[in-house]
Amino acid sequence: MISLFFLNYFLPIPFMLLYSLKTDRFNKYYGLFDFPFLVVSGFVAVALKFLYQFYGVFIADSVLFFLYSNLVCLGVIAFQKKCNLPQALSISFNLAFFNSVYWEIPIHIYTIIYHGYVDMAAHLHVLYALPIFFVYQKIRLPNPAWKNYALFLSGLLISTLCLLPVITFHSPDIWNNPPPSWAGLLWLLNRIICFLILCKIYVKGVIKI
Repeated sequence: MISLFFLNYFLPIPFMLLYSLKTDRFNKYYGLFDFPFLVVSGFVAVALKFLYQFYGVFIADSVLFFLYSNLVCLGVIAFQKKCNLPQALSISFNLAFFNSVYWEIPIHIYTIIYHGYVDMAAHLHVLYALPIFFVYQKIRLPNPAWKNYALFLSGLLISTLCLLPVITFHSPDIWNNPPPSWAGLLWLLNRIICFLILCKIYVKGVIKI
């Protein structure tokens, strides 16, 4: 098998650079971030599955690609009234990228408690956290600050509540016992909720153009 997954860690860079494209000429394409985007992302997800099954080339999980690409689309729609398309796409992608580790924070804390050590891939998860500093630099959050912190913590609380039934009804050792399909669906929903919380926090801020 050929794994190109490492390329995913570099994805935020072009989207960060996209933020500097300060023009409204692309705003006419906001309409594409709807059903057309859903169709294209679905086609790419199928192509990723095809490459893996028939050629052994792994780039990204097809289901997670479809989910996160449409979360980015959802973020673009949320930010379209706040800024031009390049900035909306840049912010949305980097929030979705950070969300990859945000929703997992309770799982990593649980790993330390249960196993007594830090997840071996923890250093890679740090890379997923870096984009939030970019977004924080570009958006001035509204006051009072405690509301933003409360929303952020509510996402972690929801992730914890989504973790509890898995370790209670499936297995406490979630790393060595792959979760069943219902747990996978629960965690997909967890990802969506956490991303919506991130959008709610930042969409009320003032974007620095």
